Amino acid sequence: MDDPRIERVATIGYRYGYAALSLETAARLAFPDGSVSARTLRAEAARGKLAIFRIGKKYYTTLAAIEKMVVEKWVLAGFEAKWPNLNL
Repeated sequence: MDDPRIERVATIGYRYGYAALSLETAARLAFPDGSVSARTLRAEAARGKLAIFRIGKKYYTTLAAIEKMVVEKWVLAGFEAKWPNLNL
């Protein structure tokens, strides 16, 4: 496991939001004010709004998946009409 390629891919994944994070960690990082919990993320996944995956008994997602979910909600709420410079 001392292959430098693995470390490089992991670093790139973290940098661009594609690192696997537990739902608890993802909620804390994406919503530092505590407004969204792991339970809320699980509910969004159950509605088909958030991509999650399971390893063992834990569920994981990525910050990129959370960002995609939030942007889709902005579009559905009509925010792109209010703020056209967002380039959604």
